[in-house]
Order: sequence, then C-alpha cells, then structure tokens
Amino acid sequence: MGYGEGHRENLRTRFFKNGIGGFLPHEVVEMLLTYSIPRRDVKPQAHALIDRFGSLSAILDADEEELVKTSGIGPRAAQFFALIRAVAHAYWEQKSLRIDSPVGTFPLKELAEFWRVRLRDEREEHLEIAFLDGTHLLPGEVERLASGAASAVSVLPRQILSVVMRRRCSAVVLCHNHPNGVCLPSEHDERVTRNIASILRSIDVRLLDHLIVANGHVFSIIDGREM
Repeated sequence: MGYGEGHRENLRTRFFKNGIGGFLPHEVVEMLLTYSIPRRDVKPQAHALIDRFGSLSAILDADEEELVKTSGIGPRAAQFFALIRAVAHAYWEQKSLRIDSPVGTFPLKELAEFWRVRLRDEREEHLEIAFLDGTHLLPGEVERLASGAASAVSVLPRQILSVVMRRRCSAVVLCHNHPNGVCLPSEHDERVTRNIASILRSIDVRLLDHLIVANGHVFSIIDGREM
C-alpha cells in the first residue's frame, strides 16, 4: 500500500474510531476529497480549499464554478461537495421535524433550524406553513404557500385561512425568507402577521410564530428577537 492510500486509510480509521472532533479543518476536507479524487495525495487541494474559503461550511456553500478555480479541484469533486451539502440539508430537515410535543410547549427552535437549513440558500422568496394538531406536526406538515422574486411573495390572510381550514389543525407556524439577507421584519411583515393571527383566532387556531430566515439567521416576529 503506497503512502497516498495508506494515509487515506488512516484518516478513515481515525474517523470511524473517534469521530471528527480531533480532526484539523484541512483533514476533514482531505478525507472528503478521498471519496471523489482517487489514487492521489489530496492534502495540497485540502489546504488550498481551506486557504481560499476559510472553513468547511464555506466550501460546502460555494458554487461549483468557484470550487473548480482551486488547483486540482475538478467538476467531480465540486459536485461531490454539492452532494454532501444536499444530503446534510435533507438530514436536518427530516431530523428537525421529528417532533411530538404539546402545542403549548412546542419546540420552535427545531422548526427554526429546519427552515434555516431549508431556505437559507434560496434566491427567491418563499412563504411556508407548518400545521399542528394538539400534540404534533400533522402528516404532510409543511406546505409552500407562495414563491416569487425577492420581496415579491404576497399571500392574503384569508388565503391562509382557507388552507388552514382544509387541514383541520389547531395551530400553525409561518416562515418566509429574505433573499436580500436582512433578517428583520418589515412593517408589512408585522402588519400581515397581526392580521393573520386575528383571523385564525376567529376559527380557534393559534399562530404560534412567524419566522424570517435570512443570511443563516432566523428571526421571530412574535417574540421580536433572533432565535
């Protein structure tokens, strides 16, 4: 076994024995590269990626055209990083929605994390809703109500009322993203939230929160603070 293959095996053995906690940032990237670049020492590429982007998360968030500007990184490696990011998103979406709590103590932070991952890279604005009954999220729990160009999503409160009545839920959480990166509600956001909460109360459905996702952060309009 040559140095390159032996080093790859050592990285993988360390990971499966002790996890990733003891790895240096470039070693994590190096181990990932071993799965997309065969039979080569990939330590130089790992160092180059860390030097260029600064962190593993920034590498995973980078576009393919930016990644391939790094010496030794081709389309296959760049697409593998995109796959890792997509799988991580799917994992956290599904994990975040394994919730079974009374509505009064519903862990909003878990839904906030779900939407932070789901919407943070979207370039269009989307409005989504989660439906709850007395103890848990309903099947088909999250629905996208509207999409549009940045700052263009507009759904009337009575449209939401119609959707909620069809689902026969006892509570909902709304979320939309700000592609411009500003994680603060506009006056329109706050006014619409008040109107929706009022209309839903008329049918005995609670609006638990209306969240905003932007630039990797989540803001609660109901609580008036970042989560």
